[in-house]
Parts: sequence; structure tokens; C-alpha cells
Amino acid sequence: MPSLQAEVGSLFNAVQRSSVATERCVRQFWKLVQQEPEEAARALGSCVELVLAAPRKAPNVERCVRFLGALAALAPAGATGEALTEALFRQLSSHLEAADRGVRFRAAQALAITLQALPPDACVDEDLAAELSGRLRERLNDKVAEVRLCAARALGRLPAPDESGGYASDPAAQALSERLAWERSKDVRAAVLQALPLAPDTLPALLERLRDVSPSVRLAVVARLFAVPMSLLTIRQRAELVGTGLRDRDAGVREAAAEGVARWLREDSSGDALKLLGSLDVETHADAAALALEGLLESGAIDASALASSAAAEGRGLRAAAAAAQGSGGGKAVLEPAEALLWRVVCEWLHRTAVSEGLSAASTSGAAAAVRAAAATARHDALEASLPESGADVAALITAHTAAGPAARFAATQLASIAATCMDWADATGRASAAEALRNAIAADPGLEEGADGSEGPLLAGAGGDCAYEEAVVRVAARVHAGGAGDFVDAIASALSLMRERTGLAAGSDSPMAGAPAAAWRQALAYVRLTLRALPSRHVAGGRNAASDALAELWEGLLLPGVAHEDDCVRAAAIECVALYALAGASPVALPAALLMLRRALAGGEAPAVAAAAARGMSDLFLALGPTAVDGGLAAAGAAGAATAAGGSDARGAVQLLADAAWGVLEGARDRATPGPLDDAGEELLSAAAGGMSRALLHEAAWRAAGAATGASPADACPAGALQRALGALLLAHVHPATEGCPLLRQSLALFFEAYAAAGTPDRKRGLGAAALPAARAAHAIGGRAPAARQPAPMLLRFVLQLLHQGSCGTGEDAKQEQQGSGEKGQRDDGWGAAAFAQQLLTEAEHVWLVLLSRGVAPQRNRPYAAALIEVAQALPLRAGCEGLGVLLAMAQRLEDAVAADAALSKAAAGLLERLAALEADAAPAPSDADLEDVIDRLRGGALSREPALPGAAADSASGASQAPGTARKARVTRAASLVSSGSTPEVVGGGVQSALAAESSLVAATPPPPWVARRRGGTSALRSPSAPLSPAGSGDEAGAQGQERQPLGLSLSANTPAPRAAAARRSDAAPAKGATPAARRASSRSAALD
Repeated sequence: MPSLQAEVGSLFNAVQRSSVATERCVRQFWKLVQQEPEEAARALGSCVELVLAAPRKAPNVERCVRFLGALAALAPAGATGEALTEALFRQLSSHLEAADRGVRFRAAQALAITLQALPPDACVDEDLAAELSGRLRERLNDKVAEVRLCAARALGRLPAPDESGGYASDPAAQALSERLAWERSKDVRAAVLQALPLAPDTLPALLERLRDVSPSVRLAVVARLFAVPMSLLTIRQRAELVGTGLRDRDAGVREAAAEGVARWLREDSSGDALKLLGSLDVETHADAAALALEGLLESGAIDASALASSAAAEGRGLRAAAAAAQGSGGGKAVLEPAEALLWRVVCEWLHRTAVSEGLSAASTSGAAAAVRAAAATARHDALEASLPESGADVAALITAHTAAGPAARFAATQLASIAATCMDWADATGRASAAEALRNAIAADPGLEEGADGSEGPLLAGAGGDCAYEEAVVRVAARVHAGGAGDFVDAIASALSLMRERTGLAAGSDSPMAGAPAAAWRQALAYVRLTLRALPSRHVAGGRNAASDALAELWEGLLLPGVAHEDDCVRAAAIECVALYALAGASPVALPAALLMLRRALAGGEAPAVAAAAARGMSDLFLALGPTAVDGGLAAAGAAGAATAAGGSDARGAVQLLADAAWGVLEGARDRATPGPLDDAGEELLSAAAGGMSRALLHEAAWRAAGAATGASPADACPAGALQRALGALLLAHVHPATEGCPLLRQSLALFFEAYAAAGTPDRKRGLGAAALPAARAAHAIGGRAPAARQPAPMLLRFVLQLLHQGSCGTGEDAKQEQQGSGEKGQRDDGWGAAAFAQQLLTEAEHVWLVLLSRGVAPQRNRPYAAALIEVAQALPLRAGCEGLGVLLAMAQRLEDAVAADAALSKAAAGLLERLAALEADAAPAPSDADLEDVIDRLRGGALSREPALPGAAADSASGASQAPGTARKARVTRAASLVSSGSTPEVVGGGVQSALAAESSLVAATPPPPWVARRRGGTSALRSPSAPLSPAGSGDEAGAQGQERQPLGLSLSANTPAPRAAAARRSDAAPAKGATPAARRASSRSAALD
């Protein structure tokens, strides 16, 4: 009779061959346990040890692991079953800290499967639960992604809620939430999302993953959150889930969100669309509610035709409300917000799909055309049944809602949108009624609502509203006055004249509100802005016409006085309208006058809101009209101002003005007494300037080509220095500590740099190199006492390096050689000047370390910056044998001598020398000491002298200016070595942040380079950096299911259970020591390869 251990082993062998035998083997095992519990437990432990030591990617082992889960799931009730299950858990958890990654993975995987297989009401010992939770929490930080994934799944059964039902004090739930914020593997993030318990204190972490970069993670969180009852989420969380899910760029996520909304309609709203909209608070979350309705209409969960028919039969809807507004119906004339939004979405959807189906029917033939034509007809009929009968009815409906004030303004906005999109305004009577209704709506006095908190409904724009109502009104006016731009602008100007008379804006008005209230100014300028944006063309036809006369009236009566108003918001609105007025081209003097006003607002001294409006207007004009017109107009205005002593002699172009505004905000944040995030005004100005500079840089090729077509030279179009300064401001804003609290700005900058570097052209790489050091110096001045890993200057330099490695002009074997930092030996150019950029970096590194250290700046203040400079120089894509490598090698040797007293910098310099030696730099002609000094002096007196000053004490270089080359430097090397070795260098504080190297740099003349100095030649090659996967390839329970089937493990025959594999068995015996030099590591690698 076989032993009990052999019988248990035979059960595992049977499971290995086929998973069909799992249930039968489970019943047999528990029968054996009832006969001899202790012996069966020992046999099970022996087999588990063998399973844990088995290869990771083997399907038969996966079946054994699932067999363990079935054993736990079908364990009999009673002390015996509980004791054996808990012993299994303890055995598995004891291997979670094994040195072998395969053992850790199997242990975590088996724990995840067995814990998940337990019944929902299963309980384990508290001490065992605490032990499992602690060890699994440690595995959440495992270096192997598959182990982290299984640990997260296992932890999903361990969190326990507190008395209030939350998990704020549960360590397992907290560990999962923290891991979610830092996890790099998308599979692990998805597993953590599934493991996190649902509670009010865990929902924010789940909702944050709606913006995850991985579509699979976003799909997981959408599927999980829509599966819970709607009542578990707050109104804001529901709107965020609906809006983000239905707007997702991935079709699978959008489909899952649409299915979730349909489930809410069926299960939580009893099929009532108005009830669903009420749960989303349409006035606060109108966009999310509209997306939900559109999704329901697209999926067929709501039948638009049936909805229109039922509303007509029951005396509801738009027709019933219009009849009540005219006094001929018994219903209510003012719609509820949810009802108004419902009919707006339904009507717009019917109109859009009817047009789409009609166009499709016209472009096809046969049965398909007939089907589409029938669908278009059905939707047209449903739309006709939903809309009021005439334009006069719509006008009466809008008038009734306008008269009801803020309480009905949201509904009025929806009705105006219906009128602008779906109504046919061919009837003259309807147009006349609508024109009168719109005139009264535009002329409404916002002063009556000023000071209200908006709790009763949306306010007018002049009283602090969001301008949605005004935008809808202007859209209707554009449809009603569609005869031409003159009719449209004249109608708006006439209505504004009435409003000016009512509110005291008109000169000589007898209104008791005389004194030009700011609310009236803001309201009038909001309508002017919307009118200028709604013009059919940006350029009104030449000559005097109705549009020109009406626009001139707005210019004289509102824009010019508004620019001089005492209220900041009024001036900002007027400046924005001035830019739009110049784009309209209604007057030949509009552009020069607008440029002069925008320049004055940007030049300084204005409120940030006004300057931000000027920045947006300046960038719009620059992109629409081109640098020839804009910068030429600014130069002419500057020359006229200098001649008349009225406007100064400012000759800066548009990009330069935007860059100076951005630099001003960033420098102001650095110089504040109390560091912190930007305030709202500073963020608005910086965001506006950054947006304009980003667009100018991305579209540089387009506006330069347009300028060349007019005969303008590239230098006249826009100076390269202005673009470099703009790019430097964007780099600094991307890493500046003050912008950490500006997520939208940071996100916009990240997208810009991704698009900017993706092209990989030599011009853009050259621009990044030219902008890097000015921004890095400015970032170094704000480093403060932040940890080395968080100092902005090193972060900026490494980010620039990453951008330089993005994109490539080469493919195939050429790109591979570029990635390896080599190339054809005879090629003497790197395409964009990487060697010249590396020379600037090394000059800066030596300057930072020697000069500033000798002036009293502590080593720890400059070490991270100097180390980053060396690191970036080492990682630049240099070609073997390219010009300038000899100079670079001499600079690196000189730098190694300068930093010899500092261990970290010395190691970095040694790595740089090794890299240059690998590029055969030692074969290049070496410069003499005097020539090398000339190169460094040229760099300091040329490019580097124009950079912002480094942090440090007052310049004292005048005393050493007359010494022979190298004499002052040797003194500084000696001084630096003594200070580093003593460790007693104090850090300079106070006003030393700005005065570091300005005096010394200005004393060095920009001497022409010697003949052997590297010069750039025309080349188009770019380098592509080697890329490594950020996360391991697929993981999960079936990790090896596609691999080759293996033989059974023979678990039943071995009496001596082998121990799990040691970690050392997977390591190479030829691996070099951790602290070995790069040369030793390469030698070790070659030796291992030969073996």
C-alpha cells in the first residue's frame, strides 16, 4: 500500500497532466486528511516546496498552483480544515522573502490564488492576517513586477474596515494606495486597482487613475467604478467618472463608460433619463451630463423618436413650453434645468445624425441608400416634433426664460443653443421676433446681479458668470442676422448701445448709474469679444461698409476707454478685444495701435491679468499675421515712440516680449522672501506667455516660410536669440518649484516638449543646446537647500538630455551606430553641434566648481549642478573622430584635475574621460595650454557671458585678470582642494545669488577661435538614444501558458524534498564587484562572454 506522501504526490501529478482532475483530486485529498491529518499536512508541505522551486513559466506548475487554491476553497468546515489552510498560508508566506525571484513569484502567486479562492465570509486568525499583510506589503516593493502584481492581488482580501466603514487606518489599504501612485508597471497598477476596497477614503485614489497613461488601467478603473451602485459616489465623483470615461481617447474605455451609464439608467434611475440627469447636477456638471445623454442616444438606451412622441402626447417638451410662454397653453413656460438640457441634447443629436444619414444616403446607392434615407427622414420628423413650431415661438420661449433671471438662465442657455443649431430662420417674421428678443437679452443690466453668489443660477458675465449664456446668445444672433457681417455686427452694436444707455456707459447719459460701473464694462466687452470671434472671416472686406462702421463705433466707444479703465478685469477684457479687433482688419490703423497697447501691457507695470491678456493677444497676432507684420509693426511703434518721447525706444519683437514676461514671473518667484507656489495671477501670466511661446516654437517652420515668401530674411523674421530665450523660459518653468502647484501648466509644457523634440531635427537640437545653460544657471540660483535629487538645475539638464535623445534623422544601421556614440570615422560632424555643446558644459562645470568654491560657496551647493553638467556631457551623442574631440578631451583632463579633491565629481570626470577615449579622442590633435585657455576664455566671454549669473559671492576676478593664463586657475584649484578637504566652507547667503561671475565673464574678450577649434558644418544626422523597456513583459497567472509543455515533476517519488533554488545559482560567477571601475566591468563582461 503506497505511503500517504506518495498518494498526495500522485494527486499533484494527476493535476499536472490535466486540470479536469482538479475537483476529483481535491475530494481525495480531504479524505486523506480525515484519515491522517498530520501526515497529510506534512506531505502537502513537501509537495508545496517542490511547486515553489519549479520553473516559473510552466503550464503544469500553473495547474498545481490553481490546485492549491481549490484546496483552500473546498476546505471542509471545522478545526482540521482551518488548521491545514492556515498552515498552507504560513508556509507560502515564509517564502516571500526568498532570494530567488522565481520562488518569491510562486509564493506570492499561490497566496493570491488561495486567498481569492476563499469564500466571501471566510475568516483567518488575526495574527496570521497581520503576518500575511506585513510580508505582502513588503513584496509590493519587490523589484520583479510579477511579484508585485501577485502581492497586490493577495492583499485585496486582507483589508478590514474600521467602525465607520473606511480604510484610513488599515495598513494593507494604505500600502495599496501608496503603491498606486508610484507603480511603473501597468499590469501591477491594474491589479492594485482591483485589490483596493471601495470606500469614501479610497475612491479618490481610484478616480485619479482615470487619467492613467495606460488604456488598460483606465479601462479597469472605469469597469470597476461603474459596477458599484451610483449612490456610493458623490455627485462630483459621478460627473468626473462619466465625463472622463466618455471623453477617453481609447475606444474600449469609451465603450465601457457608455455601458456603465446605461447600467445606471436601468438599475439606479428606473429608466428615467431626467432622474439620471438629476443625479449628476446638470447646472454644475453640464458637460458630463450632456456626454451621458449622447452616449445613451448612440447606444439606443434612449429612443429619441419615442421620447419626442411621448412628450407631445403628454403635453410636455418644448412645444408645450412655447405655447405657455405665449399664453395659449396650460403648462409651465419655464423649463427645469435637467429638462432643458435633455431637449437640447436630443434636438442637437437628431439634427446631427439626420444630416449625417442624409449625406451618407447621397453618397451610396441601392438598398443601403434607401435605408439611410429612411433613417434620415425618421430623425428629421422626430426633430420637427420636438422643436417649437416657429421662430416666433422660440423667441417667446427665450424671452420668458430671460425675464426669469438667474434661476432660469441655465435653461435659457440651452434654448439659445437649440435655436442656434437646429432652427430654420428663413421666415422673416421669426427673424424679427428673435432679433427683438436678442436685443433685450444683450441689453440686460449686469449691475442688478453684481454681488450675488450664483446660488440661484448662473450669473451674467459682467457679474462674474462663465459667459456660456452670452456665447449662446451671440451664436443665435449670428444665425438670425446671417445676411452678412455688417448686419450681424450692427445688431450687436445697436444692442450694446441700448445697454450703455441703461447702465451709464454712454457719454452724457442721464442714467442714475452714471459713473461707468465695472460690471457693465465687463458685460459689454464680453459681447464685443464674442462678436469679434464669431465674424465669418478674420478680415472684413475692404472699404467702408456697415461692419466697418459698427466696429469703429465699438472701438471708439468701448475698446479705447476700456483700456484706460481703473479696473484690472476691465482693462484685461479690453486688451483682449483690441487684439481681436486688429485680427478683424477693419481699419488700417488697428494693427499699429493694437501692437502699441499690447507692448505697453507686456512691458511691465501692468496687472498680471492685463499682461496675460496681452500675451494671448500678442501670440495670436504673431501666428496669424506672421513676424514680418507684427515685429515690423512693433519696431515701427518703438521708433515712433523714441522720436516722440511717448512710447520709449523698445524694439523687442513679439517672442522677446513673451519671453521677458515669463522670465519676469519666474525670477519674481525666486526672489520672494517666502518660497512657495505661484499665485493665481502669476500662473495666469506665465501660462499665457508659455502658450504663446510654445506655439511660436512649434510652428517656426510655417511662419518662417511665410516670411520668406514675402522676401524677409530669417534674421528679420525673428531673431534666433529671442527663440532661445523663449525656449529657456519654458525649460525653467518645467522644473521650477513654483510651478509644482500648476498641473495644467506642467502638463502643457510636457506635451510641448514631447512634440518639439519628436522631430529630432538638427535645428531643434541646436536650439535646445543653446537654451539649456541659461535656464540651468537660473535654475541653479533657486536650488536652495533642496535634496540633490530634487534640485531644479540637475533636473533641467537631465531633461534636456532626454529631449536630445528623442527623435532621429537616421534609420537602420546608421541609427544603430549613432546610438552607440560612434559612426563612420571619416565623418567630421555630428549634425547639430554636440561637441560644441559639451565644451560649454565642461567649461561651466569647471567654472562652477573652482570659481564659486574659492569665493565661499559651500561644495554641497554646487556639487549636484557640476555633477549633472559632467553627466550630460558624457551622455551626449558624440561621433567617433568628429571635430572638437581633442579639445573636449583636454577640457576633461583639466576638469579631472580641478575636481580631484571631490570623490563624486572625480568619479564622474573619470567616466567622461573613459567615454572620450572610447571615441578615439586621444587621436585628435591636442591643443596647447595657451590655445585651450583661449577656447575657454572665448566660451566664457562669448556664449557663457550672456547667461544669468551663478549663485555666489561678489566677483573678485579683476585682481586676476592680468595674470598669465592658468596662474589664477592653479590658485583656485589649490584653494578648492583645501576647502573641500577641510569641509569648513560656509555657504554664502544674502545678495550673492546674482553676482557670481558677471564681472569676471565681462573682462574676457570674445576672441575668435583658433583654426583647430571645432566648427559645425552642414549635416543632418541625429542620434537616437538606446531605449529599454520600462516594465516587464506580460505577467499574470498564465505567464507561461504559451510556453512549451513540460514533463510532470515526479512529486510523488522523492522522499527527500529538495530546497528551493538559491539566488546565487542565477548569478554569473564572473560578475564584477559593485565598486569596480567601468574598465574593469567591461573586462569582466568580455571574460564572461569568452567563457
